Amino acid sequence: MRDETPERGVEILRRRREPSEGSDHEVVEISVPVVNPRSTTRDSFVNGDEIVGRVPITDANVPDADEPLNATVITILEERVVTYYPTEDCLFTLTWFSGTDDWEYDEHDRPADGFDPETSTIDAEEAVIWERE
Repeated sequence: MRDETPERGVEILRRRREPSEGSDHEVVEISVPVVNPRSTTRDSFVNGDEIVGRVPITDANVPDADEPLNATVITILEERVVTYYPTEDCLFTLTWFSGTDDWEYDEHDRPADGFDPETSTIDAEEAVIWERE
């Protein structure tokens, strides 16, 4: 396994359930230190010199997915936090650019050998900050 949380103050604050469209889903709150943090979405808030993002990990409503998905792993590289939602057919990702508080979903081809956090992430330099047990 690659290095865990980088030495830059990234922290999982808590894990909790919150209401979502028609059901509840579980989220983790991830705190990332950034310069001049600004929250521009309802999925984040400012806490001092950090921005905290609420990332869905269970029953996430992912665009283009046929049903709510569960995350397998969350990684970070600099100020980019990526959540991976593998399915039998493809790999969905939610990327949070914490420096600008931009969020985007993407769909990728599923790796032929299945999703492996060691080898299947977008960038080999990403550090794992949360992994499903």
